[in-house]
Amino acid sequence: MNTQFADVFRLAAWRLLVPIETVAALDCSTLTGRDWSALAPDAQSEWINRARASTSRLTRMPHWKKLSCTA
Repeated sequence: MNTQFADVFRLAAWRLLVPIETVAALDCSTLTGRDWSALAPDAQSEWINRARASTSRLTRMPHWKKLSCTA
């Protein structure tokens, strides 16, 4: 496994394990350079919805199903 894939895989796993608000705050700060606490509540909600959508897409990817501990 190459290191770039491993980094992406770890980031995806992290996104699934931490609270969605943390993921949204990091996405917002990284992509816009804006401070999360300075955003209006409706803007925070928009970022949280984006983070939920990306997390939802991650959980539908085939490699996560193979790693499931529920089987």
